[in-house]
Amino acid sequence: SGLKLLLIDDADLIDDPRRALADLLSAPGAGVHALVAGRADTFRALGHWSAGARRSRTGLLLAPDLQMDGALLGAILPRRPAPPARPGCGYLVHPTGFELVQVALADAAG
Repeated sequence: SGLKLLLIDDADLIDDPRRALADLLSAPGAGVHALVAGRADTFRALGHWSAGARRSRTGLLLAPDLQMDGALLGAILPRRPAPPARPGCGYLVHPTGFELVQVALADAAG
């Protein structure tokens, strides 16, 4: 069996009509670690296949909607102050809370 890593970008553009992704991400003991990236408004849609990944209550919310996006991972984000509007700045959410982080910086040298 072993550990498996699944990376999915643009998850909001991926349909799962046969529920293969939903079943994989929801299977207990499957040994799958998933990194799922996409638009939060799609993840909020009822029945989206990413629900299994969201149950981990761990993720990075970049440029979040402070009123709604924390709920994706079971967190209540502070409404004030808003995180700085710059690339790579957002909230790292984990089962015990969250913190404001900067994960990437633009190359100033260009």
